[in-house]
Amino acid sequence: MNKQWTDTFRTEIENFKGAIGSFDKGEIDRKAYKGVSGGLGSYAQRDASKHMLRLRLPGGRLTLERLEFLAQVVERAREDGCIVHEDGDIASGQEAWEDFLKAASSGEAASVRLVNYYTLDDPSRYDPDYYESIKDDYPLLFVSDLSFDGKTYTVSGLEDGERWTQTYSHLKRFEDQAETHSAVYDSYIRYVLVDDDTVTWRQLMHGALSSQFGDYIPFHSVYTDYVYNE
Repeated sequence: MNKQWTDTFRTEIENFKGAIGSFDKGEIDRKAYKGVSGGLGSYAQRDASKHMLRLRLPGGRLTLERLEFLAQVVERAREDGCIVHEDGDIASGQEAWEDFLKAASSGEAASVRLVNYYTLDDPSRYDPDYYESIKDDYPLLFVSDLSFDGKTYTVSGLEDGERWTQTYSHLKRFEDQAETHSAVYDSYIRYVLVDDDTVTWRQLMHGALSSQFGDYIPFHSVYTDYVYNE
């Protein structure tokens, strides 16, 4: 990278730092902030002091320095009491999750932040063309907020700079043996947001995979604990 590009990036970073401060103080609105932050892959969360960062790695290559940075981000999420999933499995925040469940089951308002971190598996496990098409998108880090107001569950987050929000009537617990014999885990515990309290996990998966119109049942998985027997 030549000096011109280095100086340009340094200027953009300084402008970004200034925009973060202004947004945090309420001096600029979310739309104005997005105009600065979106180009740098950062998006504001509901709490103006917290942000989501989307990372793209050239050629899908993850250096030791980049890996250390991502590890620091995930560790900070742990320290902040977030519910952290790594590659779809709970990694930290079980106590915070139990507190959320206890409050919700008592009809009390509660909220928790969810952090999901995904990496790619061994390249040999993928079709070569498919691996080439997705490798630049990993690792991925997603942040969302789950809340309960005493009646309704709401989950929201940001994707591609746009906020999404979903509401559900129930938080349902599923516990069973692994769905297939090829699964690397033996059993699972899942908490899933649904509107139909009688629906089964098998029905949700059938609807998600079916090509038939009307089979899909809206749901949002918020907690997964894979159990491995010794």
